[in-house]
Amino acid sequence: MATLADLPSEGLPRELVSLINKAAQDQSVVARLAGDPIPMGDGETSFLYSTAEPEVQPVAEAGRKPVSELGYGVRSITPQKFATIVTVSEEFARANIDGVYDRIVSQLSAAAARGLDLAVLHGRNAATGESFNVGNSGFVANTTNEVELGTNEDTTADLLAGYEMVAAGEHDFDGFAFDPQFRPVLITARDAAGNPTYQSSINLAAGMDTLLGLPVAYGRTVSGRSRNALATDTGIRGIGGDWSQVRYGFADRIRIKASDTATVDGVSMFQTNQIALLVEFTMGWIVLDEDAFVKYVAGTPAS
Repeated sequence: MATLADLPSEGLPRELVSLINKAAQDQSVVARLAGDPIPMGDGETSFLYSTAEPEVQPVAEAGRKPVSELGYGVRSITPQKFATIVTVSEEFARANIDGVYDRIVSQLSAAAARGLDLAVLHGRNAATGESFNVGNSGFVANTTNEVELGTNEDTTADLLAGYEMVAAGEHDFDGFAFDPQFRPVLITARDAAGNPTYQSSINLAAGMDTLLGLPVAYGRTVSGRSRNALATDTGIRGIGGDWSQVRYGFADRIRIKASDTATVDGVSMFQTNQIALLVEFTMGWIVLDEDAFVKYVAGTPAS
């Protein structure tokens, strides 16, 4: 029977890595709105982006044809390694490997999704809540566009005020990200006549995955929170804008090393009958224009 101790020291099987990456993208707010990832390796990744678009002009018969500008720039994504060490009892480690793989897929994919979201949306470390910025990658919540919810006549007016800010900067507005705390506001929203705005009747089971015709993704990371209490609420309840301005990618190599002889934070794995698992993977991201977004803020952050 295969056990956790049989995990290859150089990493998981490629098919399992693909499964983890797919699950992480399905759970990530950023990945659901920003589209497919850029292929990433362990080194710096460069890509082209448009800086000038061609325009046509009316021309007189036999007249000289005008010249239009077509420009591209090059930006680079600096990959960042993410890692953690977890310890498990030897009894757990000797369990059926299929069950262990299931847990690895579930927990790693969720952790990767939170790591990506908090980095891209808030420039935050998911474990500590501290700020970090890799290679001037930027983060979405650093936008100067802000709408305080409740300052307009209704929720729709608040959302459209943010839309106007992004549109004024000549960006497309193609989606919303909301903290789950904002769903009750949407569900109970009323128009001037007192009629429900977004639902015909209150339905907590409704996905509400579109709003004003645009896609919506929900996640606690929108407000800056993670599973760790150190990543606290920023007061942001929603972010909207041009998600094509986000580029991200995962390296396709996730490594898990197992050791029953290591010492972790002064604790001997051999002496305590434990096994230490080192988990590490690499991902990168960049926000091309932070002001292609608007943040919807509730006011004083929740305690």
